[in-house]
Amino acid sequence: MLDTALRRARAVDPFDTVCIAVSGGGDSMALLHMAADWGRANDCAVTALTVDHG
Repeated sequence: MLDTALRRARAVDPFDTVCIAVSGGGDSMALLHMAADWGRANDCAVTALTVDHG
């Protein structure tokens, strides 16, 4: 579903870099792992940006 939406929007091309903001919590880590899998499947680099709220 995400793949289809991004391709239709032409938001990400092969060899682009996608940045994911993560806090280190479980939801963020799950998002990061899913994004990394998606990146490998679509020839895109995924970079984690850490967010420290405190």
